[in-house]
Amino acid sequence: MTVQLRIATDADAEAIATLAADAFHPDTDTISRRLFPQHLQPANCAAGDTLRLWRLARKSIKLTDKRIKLIVAVDDDLRGQIVGFALWEIPAPNASDSELLPSAVSSPGLDEGAFEEMQRILVNHVRKHFGDQGTSNMWHLDHLAVDPRHQRRGIGKLLLNWGIEKAKHDGRDCYLVATPAGKSLYESVGFRTLQELSIFDVPHYSMILNRGNHVRRTTRPLIAQTSGPRSELPVSHPLHPAAPHPPPALLSPFQSSPDRVAQTSANQGNAVNQTPVAPPPGDIAGSQPSTGTPTSFPNAVAPERAPGSTLSLTSAPTSGLKNADAMTGLVGDHTANVEYFGSSSAISFMRQINTAIDTLLGRSQVAAHSGSGVAQLSQTSIEAVPIDGGVVDPMTCTLPSRAFADGLMQDYYRLVWVILPIHDWLVFEKGYRAIWLGEPLPLPEKELYYMVNLAFALGSQFSDKVSPGKRNELGQTFWKRAQALYDPRLQPTATLGGVQCLLMMGLFLQGTSESHQCWMAIGSAVRMAQSLGLHMASTVSNESFRELEISRRVWHGCVSMDRILSMTFGRPSMIANWMSVAVPLPRMIDDDYLDTQTTSSSTRPDGEATKVSFFIESTTLYEIVNDSLLEIYMNPENKSTEDDVKLLTVVHHDSRLSKWLSSIPENLLYSVSSSAEDFILQRQRIVLRARYLHARILFLRPIVAEYHLKQPKPSRAQLLGFEDRALSQGIVDECLTLCFRAAHETIDMIYTHLDRETVTGPTPAWWFSVLFVYQAATVLLAQRFGPSEPRAFVSSLADPGATWDKAMQLLKAYSQVGESARRCIAALEILSAKFQHHTSQNPAQYASTWIGETNSNTTQESRGQYGVLGDLGGDLDLSGVNLNDIQLNVDDMVWLNTSAGDVLF
Repeated sequence: MTVQLRIATDADAEAIATLAADAFHPDTDTISRRLFPQHLQPANCAAGDTLRLWRLARKSIKLTDKRIKLIVAVDDDLRGQIVGFALWEIPAPNASDSELLPSAVSSPGLDEGAFEEMQRILVNHVRKHFGDQGTSNMWHLDHLAVDPRHQRRGIGKLLLNWGIEKAKHDGRDCYLVATPAGKSLYESVGFRTLQELSIFDVPHYSMILNRGNHVRRTTRPLIAQTSGPRSELPVSHPLHPAAPHPPPALLSPFQSSPDRVAQTSANQGNAVNQTPVAPPPGDIAGSQPSTGTPTSFPNAVAPERAPGSTLSLTSAPTSGLKNADAMTGLVGDHTANVEYFGSSSAISFMRQINTAIDTLLGRSQVAAHSGSGVAQLSQTSIEAVPIDGGVVDPMTCTLPSRAFADGLMQDYYRLVWVILPIHDWLVFEKGYRAIWLGEPLPLPEKELYYMVNLAFALGSQFSDKVSPGKRNELGQTFWKRAQALYDPRLQPTATLGGVQCLLMMGLFLQGTSESHQCWMAIGSAVRMAQSLGLHMASTVSNESFRELEISRRVWHGCVSMDRILSMTFGRPSMIANWMSVAVPLPRMIDDDYLDTQTTSSSTRPDGEATKVSFFIESTTLYEIVNDSLLEIYMNPENKSTEDDVKLLTVVHHDSRLSKWLSSIPENLLYSVSSSAEDFILQRQRIVLRARYLHARILFLRPIVAEYHLKQPKPSRAQLLGFEDRALSQGIVDECLTLCFRAAHETIDMIYTHLDRETVTGPTPAWWFSVLFVYQAATVLLAQRFGPSEPRAFVSSLADPGATWDKAMQLLKAYSQVGESARRCIAALEILSAKFQHHTSQNPAQYASTWIGETNSNTTQESRGQYGVLGDLGGDLDLSGVNLNDIQLNVDDMVWLNTSAGDVLF
């Protein structure tokens, strides 16, 4: 399709007002709801109607204002329908102070007192920073909105870039007020925050883009530049067709979709729009909520172009994401997309290490390996079904034998559903049995068949009836059947079943090479859930207790998956903290008792442990993890913070983690002596413990990098005795001890409970286990890669050599089911060899022993069977890797302080 930008005319006022009112309806937008409260609305007139009339009056005035450039985006394929607009105030240096104030337009239903309060806040702020002339010398983005039905096609980005290019040509600054949702996007093109404002208790950010401060991007532009004569308007832009796989509205430079503007927000409307000096309601409402700004990553924005030149909007490459394991990002062409992540040193390191891994494994070897066990997953061709509700093709409803199908369903329940219970098991099981018996179905036919096939696909990843090397292949068979039946992303309306299908899709894609599709599926699930109002405490007054509890599970399932993927990919979560906690957690009541029990309990009436307790405790854990990662890793203020302050931050979040641990039900606490009689309960204990240990490692490893690995300069403090050292030093030592012990325990626990031959057991899903083991192994490297005179407590810890061997054995076992495990082995081998090479060049600076070497504390069994050049069944030969090509700066701990997904994307 082709979209054109043109100057708005008087005839467009009605369409613009309607679009803006729909995008910022009082039902979804906090600002609009405050300015048009229900109790002030005229009889028989909804708040949305009065808002639309008020906007029509305002936009009509704007169209006659010579200081306003109102640009509309029209879709030629829809007979010129307006699908978005941007309202820019252009510089007016000679305007008087009174002329700078917005025109007041009274309207029935408007709370004029609230409007004046908002106007006062913004006017005072502008005068404080810019004096009486305010923003009259700047290009001011007053309002930007895209029709919710036409989002994610690049329209918002085009409208934004139009004004930025004009400002650059004029040599002027740009100004706007953004919500947290849009903040990261504007920072990516060079905007910086002047001040945080609070408007009706909603945070907003006054931002400015100074002339000449636009961020340039030299690789993989989102917008390709073409030559053309300079012109005002119109400009034609060939756009994407409606995306069948809409991206999550993460307004950040990390994603490949070109449009990060005008995404739906549950309480902030459906567009990113910026505030005038005194805005209409919703004009300062952002797109999707964001809880942090990962400024440690470079920004990915369009290159500069001549004003008025033609822009051809193309899809940003996603091959690197498509070929990466969804949980670890460890498969595929990683050099194609590393520009999105990290500082220049991190980018360089990631490119070098991935090139070395590809050399070590060999692309041809990866392909050949599929014949010996690992099923290679091709780019899944998704066959979209018609959305007209047609009858299901009976040829796509093939089921495996009843006994095998029942086994897969049981594996799905015992190993997947009890971890993420996002649908009513009683209803689902009834539907599954009805398929076999030919009875009436309790769920829509396509949704049920889709969920059943995905349950088969997920169950097959854990089944001891399927050999490890065939699990991915079998899972793909069921996945393709599901996709041929139904695609929840293409349906005309949002449904609870659609959200559940999307969450199951994301679950399955975690263990495939479709990392991009996994990220998109969960983003779509969040958006659909918000469309249904699941993010609000109560959406339907007459819903039953069972329906309420299932709805809460679905919403918190979205939150949990959002947090997990954000942690894995090193990206900010798309669900804001306030939105995640707005809905109460589900009660600890299993599905069997939702009709008879209303009080939460970790024990069921029949005396068994409540199975959904795990989900509730895990959701709470990941809220703590999300808060911590935002502050520890993504807060730009931490870069200039004193080390002692950083230490206190880590201690604070670890204290929250400890309080969480002490509050969980006793039957979910893991210990080495825990009873294994109940497989489900034992696995929940192990998984919860593994997630807790991984969180602790994430919290504490910055301390390891800062205080243990960096070689301290000689100082007077080193001459002081124990009683004279700083209190913080004792805290540091304890942090290091806990981090190292968490790494050892993680590997030991998974090693103890995994059957490495069948790759089964009460352990986390293999994709989680690979992530946990890899991260723990990097901490083992840090333990060994310490100063030549380590602190006394280090010598009291378990020797990392034996645990390192266990980690490599685990990864080798998991390599039967996932290629990412092989890449982890290669990465760790290369890092280990590189560090040994470095320490051999600086023997006085580092510890005298290395993983895989013999020392007095290492037995023959733990001397590093999987050491630097260990036996990996002949798979890896480091002789072909030039370690000198990896320019590892030992003072830059990027190899430790990033996730597996970050390092090997």
